[in-house]
Amino acid sequence: MSVSLTGAGGLGTPLARWVFVLVWVCSVWADCVTENSPPLTPLLALAYALGLVGGLLLTTPGAAPLSRSHATCLPLISLTMVAVVLAHADRVSGFETVYFATYLVAFAIPRGNPVAGVVGSVLVIGYASLWAMINGAAAPEIAELLGVPIGCLIAGIVWALTLRWIVGQERHHRSEEGRAAQRTAASMVAVATAQQESATIRAEIAALMEGIIDGTEIDNPLRVQLIRTEAAIRDRITVPHLQDSELVRVVADLREKEVTVVVLGEPSMDRSEVDDALITRLIEVLSEVDSGRITVRSLPPGEACRAQRGDPATG
Repeated sequence: MSVSLTGAGGLGTPLARWVFVLVWVCSVWADCVTENSPPLTPLLALAYALGLVGGLLLTTPGAAPLSRSHATCLPLISLTMVAVVLAHADRVSGFETVYFATYLVAFAIPRGNPVAGVVGSVLVIGYASLWAMINGAAAPEIAELLGVPIGCLIAGIVWALTLRWIVGQERHHRSEEGRAAQRTAASMVAVATAQQESATIRAEIAALMEGIIDGTEIDNPLRVQLIRTEAAIRDRITVPHLQDSELVRVVADLREKEVTVVVLGEPSMDRSEVDDALITRLIEVLSEVDSGRITVRSLPPGEACRAQRGDPATG
């Protein structure tokens, strides 16, 4: 649903403007050609012209509500039209331009100007009711005169409420779509990351596995190499957030020196959750080790990374 169809109740479109112009022409024509039509005076012609101005104001192009000045003009135009038309009347009912005047204010409600719409409608209905009672109109005549204005007011309110509900549902649906798209994107990133990790791991072990398959003897140096490769792969899986290139190199160098390095942590942690200063400090600590056993443990966010060497010294 486009903004032009929701932001202004559809009344800010060229189609709505042409419809109101057509309705205005029909209303004026109907009031001018009936058998009991009042003579066309300059004041009455001005009232008819104000109706066209009001229709053009109501259908001002755009998806936003009317400006305060335009919205304020609509009740004034409608009330002036009704007052002038009824002042020239010699009958109680059947005034199409009175009905058109109520359209201008009633449809200001779905346009996004509810105060101007409700106040204008109440003024028009109130003035027409007072005029009918002063002129001794019977109940059926009053009902005919006020039926359309009251109906337009109700329709405008219902239109606005319905449109608000529709827009709310549409926004909720789009927000759900947005969240679903974010979840899908996150899943795709996770899958791509996993595929990349798998490719990296395969590249690390491919040569060793091919050699074993080809019959290479598993001697002590090969066993050591296999153990170190397994440890490096285990580190990639269990502590992906500690896969800093310099840190990985330092750990590999220690294992080449036959230092036992055990790295523990939370696989769910992200690299962004580990401060660069902490990585730098960890590299400094590990660089001082030349023998024995050291355990590096990455704690949850908010806690430090610990490196424990041997038993019980802590680095």
